[in-house]
Amino acid sequence: EDHKWSGEETICIQCGDVLDRGDDELACYRLLASLSRQASEAGGSLTCLYGNHEVLNAAGLFQYANAGGNAEYEREIGALLDTSLGTNRWRLEYAGNQPSRWAAMEPGGLLAEPLLANMKVSIVVGRSVFVHAGLTADHIKQYGGIEGMNQEARDWILENHHGDYNNIG
Repeated sequence: EDHKWSGEETICIQCGDVLDRGDDELACYRLLASLSRQASEAGGSLTCLYGNHEVLNAAGLFQYANAGGNAEYEREIGALLDTSLGTNRWRLEYAGNQPSRWAAMEPGGLLAEPLLANMKVSIVVGRSVFVHAGLTADHIKQYGGIEGMNQEARDWILENHHGDYNNIG
């Protein structure tokens, strides 16, 4: 379907947990990315925040993942990796734990730079602060403010944390 941004100069904040909610997670992210680009062109904005389910997925914890969502990752990411690498041995690295989902969502993974690094932990709009689950003075102090938190999250998701391993297997 042809979804169009209708908010003109509206500022929209999506407060996380796109993941683990159904069969069309990647489709939801594609829609949000498209609407974000359209919003920017119209003078508005759409910002996505991390929820705990995005962080759980990045850590390889998929106990809340939907079977249909897992199948979507297999169709759209796993099959592409199998074909582009000419092997399915890359899956061994993930020990049978939703390899396609994990390859996409892990720090340094396939969606780290184009999607996850563009998300924020928190954002201030006017006099309002938006965050998924809560923010304390200790959080602000520990990370040097909201921008510090957002930068720390961005740095973490962009860094490959499993050393010399790669997707070839």
